[in-house]
Amino acid sequence: MPQPQSQPPLSPDEKRRAIQGALLAVRLYTNLIRCARLANLSHRLRSMMDPVANAAGEDVLRACVVLLHSSFEDFMRTVTRFLLPTLDPKSLEKIAFPGKAGDRRPDAIELVDLARYRGKSVDEVLESAVGAFCERLTLNNTTDVGALLRRLRIEADGLEHHYPVLAWMMERRHKIAHEADIVQDNPVRFRGFVATDLVQYTHVFNTLQVFCLEGVLPALTK
Repeated sequence: MPQPQSQPPLSPDEKRRAIQGALLAVRLYTNLIRCARLANLSHRLRSMMDPVANAAGEDVLRACVVLLHSSFEDFMRTVTRFLLPTLDPKSLEKIAFPGKAGDRRPDAIELVDLARYRGKSVDEVLESAVGAFCERLTLNNTTDVGALLRRLRIEADGLEHHYPVLAWMMERRHKIAHEADIVQDNPVRFRGFVATDLVQYTHVFNTLQVFCLEGVLPALTK
């Protein structure tokens, strides 16, 4: 009976990427569980025959939308932090030298800038620059998402069909976080969650798992 062929041992870099990928998946699932708890609490409150509880339930669901968006951004930032320093130099275009992001001429590097990193390797400087880039990274719309995927050399064609659901989440999060979800022509009225919103909300849960874990994460672990 033929013996199964043993797999070659993973290289140190492959082991590091596998660990990073596993930790990222756990981190995303943990955040989605937090969101699910909020969603369940919201459902219980909105099921009560009490207008105060119903209003509180909608506010809990608003908090859940914000946390969903934050979980998505956290995942994409962390993937970027791990993956970007390992890619070709073109992927690093328009990323400022560490400490130069707020300067009028972020591309002008002087000796004083280099002196801050005396004794550091080039890889350490790259990681510092990418870390600063990730701290400022926001994903407010699907244009931002597409631009980041291109920078990370992740094929977007297979992921674009998820964009409508992500766009709904991002737009709703913006209205909640920046406009308090208030209807513009009536300052004492809030945007509610109709049945179609709740269906879309469920889609967001499923989309984030597929988009992040099946579409993005393999780029880190391959």
